[in-house]
Amino acid sequence: MKFKWIKDFFLTNKKVLEPTLNVEKVNLDLEILELLIEIARIDGKLTLDEIALIKSFIIKSPILDANLIQDYIKNTAEKISLSENINLINSNLTKEEILEIIFELFQLSFIDEDIHLEEERLIYKIADLLRVKRNEITMIKNRVLERSI
Repeated sequence: MKFKWIKDFFLTNKKVLEPTLNVEKVNLDLEILELLIEIARIDGKLTLDEIALIKSFIIKSPILDANLIQDYIKNTAEKISLSENINLINSNLTKEEILEIIFELFQLSFIDEDIHLEEERLIYKIADLLRVKRNEITMIKNRVLERSI
Protein backbone atom coordinates (compact mmCIF):
# COMPACT_ATOMS: atom_id res chain seq x y z
CA MET A 1 0.00 0.00 0.00
CA LYS A 2 1.41 3.35 -1.03
CA PHE A 3 -0.57 5.19 1.63
CA LYS A 4 1.08 3.30 4.47
CA TRP A 5 2.02 6.58 6.15
CA ILE A 6 -1.66 7.57 6.30
CA LYS A 7 -2.74 4.15 7.52
CA ASP A 8 -0.06 4.29 10.21
CA PHE A 9 -1.27 7.74 11.23
CA PHE A 10 -4.85 6.56 11.63
CA LEU A 11 -3.84 3.46 13.53
CA THR A 12 -1.58 5.34 15.94
CA ASN A 13 -4.18 8.08 16.44
CA LYS A 14 -7.20 5.87 16.94
CA LYS A 15 -9.28 8.75 18.25
CA VAL A 16 -9.27 10.09 14.68
CA LEU A 17 -11.23 7.02 13.60
CA GLU A 18 -14.88 6.81 14.46
CA PRO A 19 -15.59 3.81 16.69
CA THR A 20 -17.57 2.11 13.92
CA LEU A 21 -14.78 2.35 11.35
CA ASN A 22 -12.36 -0.50 11.02
CA VAL A 23 -8.96 -0.91 9.45
CA GLU A 24 -10.52 -2.66 6.47
CA LYS A 25 -12.61 0.44 5.68
CA VAL A 26 -9.54 2.67 6.00
CA ASN A 27 -7.62 0.43 3.61
CA LEU A 28 -10.51 0.21 1.16
CA ASP A 29 -10.97 3.98 0.88
CA LEU A 30 -7.23 4.45 0.43
CA GLU A 31 -7.06 1.77 -2.27
CA ILE A 32 -9.92 3.41 -4.20
CA LEU A 33 -8.20 6.77 -3.80
CA GLU A 34 -5.02 5.27 -5.27
CA LEU A 35 -6.95 4.10 -8.34
CA LEU A 36 -8.39 7.58 -8.84
CA ILE A 37 -4.98 9.21 -8.52
CA GLU A 38 -3.47 6.65 -10.89
CA ILE A 39 -6.08 7.43 -13.57
CA ALA A 40 -5.67 11.19 -13.08
CA ARG A 41 -1.94 11.20 -13.60
CA ILE A 42 -1.41 8.47 -16.20
CA ASP A 43 -1.63 11.01 -19.03
CA GLY A 44 1.26 12.95 -17.53
CA LYS A 45 -0.72 15.88 -16.18
CA LEU A 46 -2.87 16.34 -13.12
CA THR A 47 -5.41 19.12 -13.68
CA LEU A 48 -7.30 21.20 -11.13
CA ASP A 49 -10.55 19.62 -12.35
CA GLU A 50 -9.15 16.15 -11.71
CA ILE A 51 -8.05 17.16 -8.23
CA ALA A 52 -11.52 18.61 -7.56
CA LEU A 53 -13.20 15.36 -8.60
CA ILE A 54 -10.81 13.35 -6.44
CA LYS A 55 -11.64 15.68 -3.55
CA SER A 56 -15.33 14.91 -4.07
CA PHE A 57 -14.55 11.22 -3.47
CA ILE A 58 -12.53 12.08 -0.38
CA ILE A 59 -15.38 14.17 1.02
CA LYS A 60 -17.65 11.10 0.79
CA SER A 61 -15.20 9.12 2.90
CA PRO A 62 -15.55 9.34 6.66
CA ILE A 63 -11.81 8.80 7.13
CA LEU A 64 -10.06 10.72 4.34
CA ASP A 65 -9.27 14.42 4.65
CA ALA A 66 -9.71 16.59 1.55
CA ASN A 67 -7.16 19.05 2.94
CA LEU A 68 -4.48 16.39 2.53
CA ILE A 69 -5.06 15.82 -1.22
CA GLN A 70 -1.66 17.20 -2.23
CA ASP A 71 0.01 14.93 0.35
CA TYR A 72 -1.94 11.94 -0.98
CA ILE A 73 -0.76 12.69 -4.50
CA LYS A 74 2.80 13.58 -3.55
CA ASN A 75 3.27 10.48 -1.41
CA THR A 76 2.16 8.04 -4.05
CA ALA A 77 4.34 6.68 -6.78
CA GLU A 78 3.08 5.21 -10.01
CA LYS A 79 1.70 1.80 -9.32
CA ILE A 80 3.33 -1.24 -10.87
CA SER A 81 0.71 -3.71 -9.69
CA LEU A 82 -2.95 -3.13 -9.01
CA SER A 83 -3.46 -6.47 -7.31
CA GLU A 84 -3.60 -5.12 -3.74
CA ASN A 85 -6.24 -2.56 -4.73
CA ILE A 86 -8.23 -5.06 -6.76
CA ASN A 87 -8.21 -7.86 -4.21
CA LEU A 88 -9.41 -5.58 -1.41
CA ILE A 89 -12.13 -4.04 -3.59
CA ASN A 90 -13.32 -7.39 -4.95
CA SER A 91 -13.58 -8.90 -1.50
CA ASN A 92 -15.34 -5.98 0.20
CA LEU A 93 -17.63 -4.27 -2.28
CA THR A 94 -20.85 -5.25 -3.99
CA LYS A 95 -21.20 -5.38 -7.76
CA GLU A 96 -23.07 -2.06 -7.68
CA GLU A 97 -20.30 -0.40 -5.68
CA ILE A 98 -17.69 -1.73 -8.09
CA LEU A 99 -19.67 -0.37 -11.04
CA GLU A 100 -19.80 2.99 -9.24
CA ILE A 101 -15.99 2.96 -8.98
CA ILE A 102 -15.72 2.32 -12.72
CA PHE A 103 -18.14 5.20 -13.28
CA GLU A 104 -15.97 7.47 -11.09
CA LEU A 105 -12.85 6.43 -13.01
CA PHE A 106 -14.47 7.23 -16.37
CA GLN A 107 -15.84 10.49 -15.00
CA LEU A 108 -12.34 11.42 -13.87
CA SER A 109 -10.82 10.52 -17.24
CA PHE A 110 -13.41 12.62 -19.13
CA ILE A 111 -13.14 15.65 -16.83
CA ASP A 112 -11.06 17.48 -19.44
CA GLU A 113 -13.54 16.41 -22.17
CA ASP A 114 -10.96 14.16 -23.80
CA ILE A 115 -10.02 10.69 -22.65
CA HIS A 116 -6.36 9.86 -23.04
CA LEU A 117 -5.67 6.44 -24.56
CA GLU A 118 -3.64 5.36 -21.51
CA GLU A 119 -6.48 6.41 -19.18
CA GLU A 120 -8.97 4.32 -21.09
CA ARG A 121 -6.65 1.32 -21.24
CA LEU A 122 -6.06 1.47 -17.50
CA ILE A 123 -9.78 1.76 -16.74
CA TYR A 124 -10.50 -1.28 -18.90
CA LYS A 125 -7.69 -3.17 -17.18
CA ILE A 126 -9.04 -2.26 -13.74
CA ALA A 127 -12.60 -3.13 -14.77
CA ASP A 128 -11.45 -6.50 -16.14
CA LEU A 129 -9.64 -7.26 -12.88
CA LEU A 130 -12.78 -6.27 -10.98
CA ARG A 131 -14.69 -8.80 -13.09
CA VAL A 132 -16.83 -6.22 -14.83
CA LYS A 133 -18.16 -7.43 -18.19
CA ARG A 134 -17.17 -5.53 -21.32
CA ASN A 135 -20.75 -4.58 -22.13
CA GLU A 136 -21.13 -3.11 -18.62
CA ILE A 137 -17.92 -1.13 -19.09
CA THR A 138 -19.19 0.23 -22.41
CA MET A 139 -22.54 1.18 -20.86
CA ILE A 140 -20.79 3.05 -18.05
CA LYS A 141 -18.48 4.82 -20.48
CA ASN A 142 -21.45 5.85 -22.64
CA ARG A 143 -23.31 7.10 -19.55
CA VAL A 144 -20.37 9.32 -18.65
CA LEU A 145 -20.05 10.54 -22.25
CA GLU A 146 -23.75 11.47 -22.36
CA ARG A 147 -23.38 13.45 -19.12
CA SER A 148 -20.31 15.32 -20.37
CA ILE A 149 -21.83 16.45 -23.67
